[in-house]
Amino acid sequence: MPRIGQRRSTTRRLLHGITKVMLPLTVVAGVTTVTAAPASAATPTLTVDLGTTTGAFRGGASGALYGLYGPDVPTNNLIEGMGLKTTNTKYQDGQQHPGSDALEIAKPFADSGGGDILIYMTDVYRANYERTSYSAYQATMKTQVEQAMASPYKDQIVFVPYNEPDLNWFSGMRTNSTALANFNAEWRQTYNFIKGIWPAARLAGPNTAGYTSSSLSGFLTYCKANNCLPDVVTWHTLGSPAEVRSTVDSYRAVETAAGITSPITVNLNEYAHRYHLTDPGQMVQWIAALEDKKVDGNLPYWNINGNLGDSAADQNTPNAQWWLYNWYSSMSGNTVKVTGAASNDAYTLQGVASLDTAKKQARVILAGGGTSGASDTVIKNIPSSVFGSTVHVSVLQDRWSGYLGAAATPTRLSDADVAVGSDGSITLPITLDAMSAYEVIVSPGGTGSATASDSTWSASYEAENATLSGSGYNINTEGTTGSIAKFATSGTKDVGGLRTGSTTVISFPVSVPTTGDYNLSVFGNSYAKDADVKGPTNVYARVDGGASHRIDIPVGFQWVVWGHDDITVHLTAGSHTITLATTGDNGAATVGDAIVDKIDLQYLDADVQGTTLHEAEQAVLSDSGTATYTSQGQSGAGAVNLTSGKSATFWVYSARDGYADLTSRFRNTGQADLTVNGKTVNDQTLSGATTG
Repeated sequence: MPRIGQRRSTTRRLLHGITKVMLPLTVVAGVTTVTAAPASAATPTLTVDLGTTTGAFRGGASGALYGLYGPDVPTNNLIEGMGLKTTNTKYQDGQQHPGSDALEIAKPFADSGGGDILIYMTDVYRANYERTSYSAYQATMKTQVEQAMASPYKDQIVFVPYNEPDLNWFSGMRTNSTALANFNAEWRQTYNFIKGIWPAARLAGPNTAGYTSSSLSGFLTYCKANNCLPDVVTWHTLGSPAEVRSTVDSYRAVETAAGITSPITVNLNEYAHRYHLTDPGQMVQWIAALEDKKVDGNLPYWNINGNLGDSAADQNTPNAQWWLYNWYSSMSGNTVKVTGAASNDAYTLQGVASLDTAKKQARVILAGGGTSGASDTVIKNIPSSVFGSTVHVSVLQDRWSGYLGAAATPTRLSDADVAVGSDGSITLPITLDAMSAYEVIVSPGGTGSATASDSTWSASYEAENATLSGSGYNINTEGTTGSIAKFATSGTKDVGGLRTGSTTVISFPVSVPTTGDYNLSVFGNSYAKDADVKGPTNVYARVDGGASHRIDIPVGFQWVVWGHDDITVHLTAGSHTITLATTGDNGAATVGDAIVDKIDLQYLDADVQGTTLHEAEQAVLSDSGTATYTSQGQSGAGAVNLTSGKSATFWVYSARDGYADLTSRFRNTGQADLTVNGKTVNDQTLSGATTG
């Protein structure tokens, strides 16, 4: 029998939001074999070629500008689980805004596996960078460098002396030769000044607001001739994800032309815009491009600091974007060639894929870039020496949860063995949701069993397509491909009018296939600074005019910062009308002001949703070689065979504070410890007779 974790009291940090669970044990536990259908020529297709490697997996797309506020904001769980590699932050005690001071975020960042800390030296000033003279700026730089030299994390620090100089102190330098010459001269002076204080210091630049080949050429040529080349080359790409590959290719050509024979690390240290952020369906194309070019990148600071570039819904609570980066940072081995849309056009089906031959596992992350409908993922040149003639395929979905909306563990849509075709390929039909990302995990098949999946019915209903009645309502258009400065919004529109004193009613006609309980999730937003808003705005939901159910629309720091509130409703099979209104039973009435994006319905089936199963061979392994796929009655494709010092790390989610039961299934001849958030659970030492 499996060993059952003892019920125990927990703290908020322990079991609320993201929890890191390390199981140094061997996990063990047939499978229906599916023959993959050939791809249709008319269906959008993503082709993954396991026979063509494109380099070692880098993970550089996981970074954030002002992503950390300070210790425990966000928690180390969220930082490490996102695989944060680099971060930009401000000079210690700089005036730009509260928090995110370099020497205060260094420890949690380093403790969570982080790499370079890029210090924006200009952020000693307020947002308008009001320096009075270069000599005054030099004095602040001297203080910064001396502080950094004394830090135990000094080896991780990279100084960024200028931020978007083309928009402030050297306006126009990307197109104006005089401005560029002035910048180059001051860059040299600054470089020598910093190196004079700390010869081992590393610098990044030019850190312009965008990429222009002529200005980069002039900068690199000057720096090469004057021995002041940056250690990291940086610029910002905040518009189209299609720009990443073309600009990096252009830069590498410029670098070569400047006589630089050893490529310099590139960090696009601010990338993406509000329309892309929080939306897994959009962010995959950014990740794919950055990983394809083997450069680093940092999510931007458009909104608030301390939330990992809009990836954290709360201090220890992930949104859907966090899970996307958790998938990405869990890749290992080498990346392989992925072919999506022609020319990798923006807002199209794209993806990134890896192959770890030691782990005997391939991973693919894909999304439609805002498109929805049928698609095929073709995985070809599957090496029989690694996988055999049958592969085990898991497909998971990461659904958009909004900016402030908590996101649970992504849904495992399917899990089965698939026979590899005679040409060495399989084809996986995946119906794309526009705002979702998908993960495909391929392992050797034929020896395990199918992991329980959740393909229960669900549907979304847009507020702008509902029937609107009463007074004071309005329809707003939000972020689109042509208006990327606005926030990501399902269907690009929302409905306002649920406010104090209004009579607005939003009526959603819905139809469900099965009688039972359904989760009703209302995506909405209230603005904290609105005069009527005193907290979450209360609105009232009814099914077919029945009793009202209170919904608390989340409050945010701006309009269109989406969250969701969920209740359970009982529906009979067939058609119904769900209304949202400003009045409830017994005189209840809305206080505040809210906008509504959509509602989601999902059938609740305790048999498949009651327990979340995490397979060991799909965990983050300290040694890929510990994965094993011999037949030993395991669930999923395989197990892990852990020896002394080896571990398997699982990222698990709890929606609320409280108790949790943990079941560990293992075979062992020794002893292993279970840790939760780095702390050993004393009564969970795994040892003794084999269990099965």
